[in-house]
Amino acid sequence: MGYQIEPNATRIVVIGNGMVGHRFCEEIRALDPSGSFCVTVLGEEARPAYDRVKLTSYFTASSADELGLADEAWYRDRGIDLRLGVKATRIDRELGFVETSSGERIPYDHVVVATGSSPFVPRLPGVELEGVFVYRTIEDLDAIMARCARVSSCAVIGGGLLGLEAARAVQERGLRTHIVELAPRLMPRQIGPISSNERRRNASPNPGRVFSRSGSTASIVTSRAAMPVPPVRITVFTSPVSQLASTSPAIAAASSGTT
Repeated sequence: MGYQIEPNATRIVVIGNGMVGHRFCEEIRALDPSGSFCVTVLGEEARPAYDRVKLTSYFTASSADELGLADEAWYRDRGIDLRLGVKATRIDRELGFVETSSGERIPYDHVVVATGSSPFVPRLPGVELEGVFVYRTIEDLDAIMARCARVSSCAVIGGGLLGLEAARAVQERGLRTHIVELAPRLMPRQIGPISSNERRRNASPNPGRVFSRSGSTASIVTSRAAMPVPPVRITVFTSPVSQLASTSPAIAAASSGTT
């Protein structure tokens, strides 16, 4: 017999099935052995939560299951209604429901916004062209690997921690890799100038400031020079997902500054 939920259980809707949303589910069930909380989780991706911090390891993993935090059975066994491929579009605090992209309205007593961040693509001419990828999901990496199998070079736009991980991953697949960074040094938010210079000596060449992208021509113009555009370009910037919170002023105020 599965996990039993009380008839008048408090309804909690968790928006987001990433690492934070999954950890919330672990904690709420550990604190709620009696089933006093009825939990519904909305996940925009088609697969259950996985370890996004270790995303780069997927390049060498035998399957996506190695990154998984739990399968659908884990949620089912704990009485959690996991809904994958479902996007929340609006929170109505007055009437107490979350509306999804299909128009369904899910009532709640409490709502947890755990939407994390989404890829931020710089507004540069040419980002819509073939061979430009973001670096955020397992599906993104599938597309990158498929492209890498038939090209010889790559440019990573973003020289932070994630950018260097992406650069190392594609470089290990045999691609000549360039890193383009807005700041004057690599990993400007994580380490100081001395460590940054050491990272740069060990990283791919040509870090510089992105200035513009020259239409359909095969070059990226930076503040230092123009270089031939590799057949693969990966952007690795992220920004907090705040669109949903903006549908409710109180939630938006509480969510400002989240990462």
